[in-house]
Amino acid sequence: MTATTIPSLEQQITAFLAEAAKTAPPGALATVGAEIGKLIASGAGTKIPAIGARAPTFALPNAGGGSSQLSTLLERGPVVLVA
Repeated sequence: MTATTIPSLEQQITAFLAEAAKTAPPGALATVGAEIGKLIASGAGTKIPAIGARAPTFALPNAGGGSSQLSTLLERGPVVLVA
């Protein structure tokens, strides 16, 4: 088995913007860029747990229209988060 290298968030954003520039309507990339700037300024990317670290509890919508909380899922067994 070979190790997979995951591109950094900055690399992923750069690739996304380059691809989007091919087909995006005028002004769309400026809007996306402004929102990315807000995320960077908030420090959101620095709050991501490292691989193997415990994630803080959170809740997300589920397919049934309700909410699933990490702490509740952990009561049933291990949870794998995939981004």
